[in-house]
Amino acid sequence: MEPFNSRLLAYEISPDADFVAHHAVEIVTLEKLLTESDFVSLHIPSNAQTKGMVDAAFLAAMKDGASLINTSRGDLVDEGALLEALTSGRLRGAALDAFSPEPPDAGNPLLALPNVIPTPHMGAHTDGAADTMGRMALNDCLAVLHGDPPSNRVI
Repeated sequence: MEPFNSRLLAYEISPDADFVAHHAVEIVTLEKLLTESDFVSLHIPSNAQTKGMVDAAFLAAMKDGASLINTSRGDLVDEGALLEALTSGRLRGAALDAFSPEPPDAGNPLLALPNVIPTPHMGAHTDGAADTMGRMALNDCLAVLHGDPPSNRVI
């Protein structure tokens, strides 16, 4: 199975073998992923190891003319380095669903670039996710009405 007649490369520390096999994903080194991919899409949490990982060196290692997609967390990306890579033509474009800070400042220069597609951190708002969130909220309302604590307490 090759979606869009494309190879799917992934860098993953603990790959799910069944998922990889079913979706014909090729697990590669980060270096190979960056140098061979036309699109690099981030799907990682923000933590001490990943914060700022998409820096000038990471972007320089990407294939010329590639695009970056970030639907994860804004603090993964050094926005100054990304701005440089985009304005120099090194990268073709970026689709950014997350910024640091969030929401981005109105004067963020990335927002003014024609080769940047910004979205308001809504990448996870699929029909399935909205249904699940609605059911969770309803179940918590019913629990409280019955005198029970909610499962998903917001503090």
